Amino acid sequence: MIRTPISTKPKITKDDVYNGFIKRYFAKTASSPTIYEINNTQYNDYKTDRYFQTLELVWLISGNDENTTSTDGNIIYGVKHQNEKIVEYYNSKMPGLRRVLKNPLEFFNGTKVGS
Repeated sequence: MIRTPISTKPKITKDDVYNGFIKRYFAKTASSPTIYEINNTQYNDYKTDRYFQTLELVWLISGNDENTTSTDGNIIYGVKHQNEKIVEYYNSKMPGLRRVLKNPLEFFNGTKVGS
């Protein structure tokens, strides 16, 4: 019998806010479209289980929410844009992830990185 992951959301720490990102972990069985967000302990357990596909990604939580332009005219991509690109990329590796990560500003706190 295949085990079922226990869905968990990350708990944001002051260090996470200071660093500007968190790691998020996901697992699914090949026979089911259901994707579970899991913790690091489960991730380490499931990543060696041949019945599961696992995924680890970096999720931005601090910085500017929207894109801005620098004084020299370059675009500085905001958290929303960057997390949307992260979802787009990892959805190709774990189809359906887009349905789980619908909000690119989930856990966003508006704090500038390193503040």
